[in-house]
Amino acid sequence: MKGNLFFALVAALMLVAGCTTTPDNGGGDTPTKGVLHTVKVDDSKVHTFGSDGTLRVPFVVEDANAEFLGVDGYEVLLRKEGTTTEPEECRLDGIVNGPQQGEYVAKLKSLTSGFYTLSVTLDIKDTSSGMVYKSNRFVVSQILTTGLPVMIINTADGQAITSKEVWKDARISVIGTGDFASLEECDVEIRGRGNSTW
Repeated sequence: MKGNLFFALVAALMLVAGCTTTPDNGGGDTPTKGVLHTVKVDDSKVHTFGSDGTLRVPFVVEDANAEFLGVDGYEVLLRKEGTTTEPEECRLDGIVNGPQQGEYVAKLKSLTSGFYTLSVTLDIKDTSSGMVYKSNRFVVSQILTTGLPVMIINTADGQAITSKEVWKDARISVIGTGDFASLEECDVEIRGRGNSTW
């Protein structure tokens, strides 16, 4: 009789243990950390610093659940395109959340008052694995506030225009500075022209 009672008690305990639930990370109070795949910045326009020397550049990550902002083990870097070098003309001043999940805003600060145009990337580095997630190339520009429109020409190879005969692929944009219409960046071909300047 004691043996049957012991087996009944063990069976009851097993039944109770089998009915209890454990928290599920996918649907419980603890959020899951997604995997960061890509970083995308709007490259259809030139991002221009304001008169106060600041610039806010929106960007998105491919996986909206990928958490890196405020998470230990991630470092966000501003780099000259194609290098691991930080630009001398401006710096990354911080990252803030954007309006939607997976959207963020990079806050940039100009370090000079002179005119410049740079091709840069945002790199998010996972310091534990060493993996770097690079954004696409985007252009930032510091303009002089003369009131006149500013034309920006970037050749595809990054080299100067030195010939009146050879056409080069380039991208051109015009920043209207408020009083004039702006021209969004578009593809063009360009070559030198004139006599006295060549």
